[in-house]
Amino acid sequence: MFSPSELEGIPLEIQRIFYDLELRIMEDVVERIDMINDISRTTDWRIYTLSRLGISSQDTKKEIQEALNKSNAEIDRIYNDVIKEGYARDEGLYKATGKPFIPFEENIELQAYIEAIREQTKGEMVNLTQSMGFSIKVDGKMQFTELGKYYQRILDNATVDITSGAFDYNSTLKKTINEMTNSGIRTVDYASGHTSRIEVAARRALMTGVNQVLIQNTEQNMKALGTDYVEVSWHATARPTHQVWQGRVYRWNR
Repeated sequence: MFSPSELEGIPLEIQRIFYDLELRIMEDVVERIDMINDISRTTDWRIYTLSRLGISSQDTKKEIQEALNKSNAEIDRIYNDVIKEGYARDEGLYKATGKPFIPFEENIELQAYIEAIREQTKGEMVNLTQSMGFSIKVDGKMQFTELGKYYQRILDNATVDITSGAFDYNSTLKKTINEMTNSGIRTVDYASGHTSRIEVAARRALMTGVNQVLIQNTEQNMKALGTDYVEVSWHATARPTHQVWQGRVYRWNR
């Protein structure tokens, strides 16, 4: 259906969408700190930071929704066009064995499965954006901080540091930028506590769904073609434990 290099390329646009979101959120934090630098020391910094946080929260929600809209469109393209194109390539297998090939539009079972996986994948993207934040060091330990709480903490601390004269603007900004880039926007699995960069988690969510569809299609092909053997795909960056078995032919135990 797809070559290993083609599979590697499928999630690239989704990764780019969430990488761009990450950059916009980090740029927003920098802009808020830049505004703090213009505050006079007589300004009620608490009122200021709360108002700026509210505006920032609204802006960030818009950015996240825009990213979700773009990712949904890309998911639709993958499940509508890319999967359909890959499916059509299997026709050669059927012609070679003299078996009747069911066109994609007529494969109701597979289409119903694809639709379910499509919605599952979109739901996973929503879940990822609802658990975004930064992984920062607190008392010597890495701790995940949700996005809203991170904004609150950063703006509060930066306002105190800059307006009190404890730290200058440049050192405060440098510290914040280093902290954000070392972490990157992350999403957390609250059950395990494991965090992943948002673009990595998005790629994993998409490819989980795509692979489920490919497995379903493979099982249909095997049943129709009367074979129990499959060739496992391979890719150059596979972990060492996978390199020993990838790219070989195996008998499928159903």
